[in-house]
Amino acid sequence: MSSAVTEEPRCRLARQDIGRLYVKAGDSPSQYFYPRDKLRGYLTRSKVGWILQCPCRNCRRHYASFGRNHAPTEFIDRIVGPESDSGAINDPARTAYSLFGLLTYIEHPMLIIGFMMREWYDIHLLPVTFPADSLRSMCREFLTKEGPATFQQFEHQFSTTLRHFAVPMMNSGAYSVYEEDTILPFLKLQKVKSQGAHSRVYAFEIYEEYRKFADAIDVTKFARKELNKDSELAFHLENKNLNVANLLQDDHIVRMIKAYKHGDTFNLIFPYAKANLDDLLRDRQSDLVEAVPGPVESRHVWKQLLGIAKALHKIGGPQGTDSLFPQHPRPEHRGVHFDLKPSNILINDKNVWMISDFGQTVFRPTSDSSSRVVNQGGTLAYAPPEMDNIDAKSSRRYDIWSLGCIALEVLAFALLGPRGLNGRDDYPGLDQIRRTSSSSGGQEDDALWYREGDRGEYGVKPAVFDFMRFLEATESLQQRSSSLSFVSRIVDVIKKMLKPKADDRIDIGEVIRLLESVIEESNDDAQGQQIVAESGETSIGEPELQCIR
Repeated sequence: MSSAVTEEPRCRLARQDIGRLYVKAGDSPSQYFYPRDKLRGYLTRSKVGWILQCPCRNCRRHYASFGRNHAPTEFIDRIVGPESDSGAINDPARTAYSLFGLLTYIEHPMLIIGFMMREWYDIHLLPVTFPADSLRSMCREFLTKEGPATFQQFEHQFSTTLRHFAVPMMNSGAYSVYEEDTILPFLKLQKVKSQGAHSRVYAFEIYEEYRKFADAIDVTKFARKELNKDSELAFHLENKNLNVANLLQDDHIVRMIKAYKHGDTFNLIFPYAKANLDDLLRDRQSDLVEAVPGPVESRHVWKQLLGIAKALHKIGGPQGTDSLFPQHPRPEHRGVHFDLKPSNILINDKNVWMISDFGQTVFRPTSDSSSRVVNQGGTLAYAPPEMDNIDAKSSRRYDIWSLGCIALEVLAFALLGPRGLNGRDDYPGLDQIRRTSSSSGGQEDDALWYREGDRGEYGVKPAVFDFMRFLEATESLQQRSSSLSFVSRIVDVIKKMLKPKADDRIDIGEVIRLLESVIEESNDDAQGQQIVAESGETSIGEPELQCIR
């Protein structure tokens, strides 16, 4: 006796093969998708032809419903692109890999005929929802032949599976809205440790097939700031400010790549930054100062601090004859960041510092005659005394105070490493020095300023000036007069920035001029005094050492 072996239908074998092409997009079992490049690799011209000629009863019946007098492969060029045009294979507007993969996965591959008759390609697939009328229009012959009940079953399979094949292309910086069930091509999602009160930050990658941002072709790792539904106003404000900031095109200003809404959450995408300045200044693992060759003035931090100052000048906008930057034909804006602090200064893989978090920033067109803007608040430790008055109008010198606070922290770090902020057993750091309690309520604050009584004058806390003198007395400076001169001049610039009265503070143009002068003169002094590696030694600098984290 012999037993007949029933061969598995081609459509079912193809379904099984396609089912193995999925990629996980999250921890949830339902978060997976079938990437177009994997479908393209599997659905070759010969494989598509093989599937379309499936001899099983269902496939023959489905194909017959269209009443075509041609071979089932008549539209193969529309599915995989013409053989004569190699560029078509990667174009979702001229091919249907995802659509055919979806139909094959739900065991209705022959229904691709209806879509191809009407030239409906992958680009027409919308995540999550596909209009019922459109589906009936694409497959009207199948509906007529099989009847409403059978078609309804197909429609259910199609709609529930669609989101796993219709993955949005990340190719535009324009604001987008995605339904909650949309699967985005995000991989290796990881929470970043620093989180805001109303937001969360994630590091992630985008699947390469869908990573097509024209303005970020070199970016492979991203950060996503997610705000909840109660933060819609804050999101739109920050999105608007970031769009203005993007126009400034400065390496020291973070670049927003995309803004979008996904279900109830609002999201902003940026290039990933490995750390922020607060991490560098206070993390004991970043204490590389003693290993860096050369004097304090040779530190990488000064070039970056100057870059931040210049970026702040761009944010502040043109200031008449004081402007250091040329005018552009596009509309100019005058802005105040209002929340400049180390945790809002990101550090990328090239160790470039970038101003971020524009949620409290105010940009006004230069056509607005007012030179002052309403006080927005900010983080007390870096905010100037005028923050204490909710009715006060704040000028662009608000950010000068914040930059002065940061400059003092950078100086402490450059001389002493994280111990300059965190302190040591034998001396307190700036974080301890600045923390004081009010005489009335006993409430602690980290501001560098204080107020004499409830209605008295504002001033810089005396302990802060003591700390500056302590830094100038650092032992390493006493052995090198040029380093001592450099630090003293930096301290002098900081004092000019930390004037309690806003009108007494130097403007950003003067900050840049003074910093450039100090840095350039120190570079001139350093010529001819560089450390030379001995035989068998290799010279390394601070950028390399900063990568040892």
